Amino acid sequence: MRNSLRATLLFSFLTGLYACAKIEPSSLDGQPIVHTYTDPIDSGLSAHQPYPNPEDVCVSLNSNKLIQPYEIENHILIACPKHETGAIADRKSQQKATVIGNARHWVLMRVRIQQKSQRDQQSV
Repeated sequence: MRNSLRATLLFSFLTGLYACAKIEPSSLDGQPIVHTYTDPIDSGLSAHQPYPNPEDVCVSLNSNKLIQPYEIENHILIACPKHETGAIADRKSQQKATVIGNARHWVLMRVRIQQKSQRDQQSV
């Protein structure tokens, strides 16, 4: 009886730890661990919209408690599925994204917000 209670408590504790969303350091920069991925919300992320285009697999993120410590002025946070190495490479080369960590099946990156040029602002 006592051992089964301990086992139940240990299982509950470990399940609770697994369920807690967290940002992990990115030691293996986008290295896939699976070839499928969960919705961003399952990793504690709040997806805003696909990034940078409507058909892309990466998403821009809404601010929440999980990502607030990683937000800095003039930048947005985006996330791409870990197994989408081509999309991750594109974000790094085209948007100069910097990998800041992982959240379950997602690679988190920071992208500098592009300032409109003076000519673009005049045409608006």
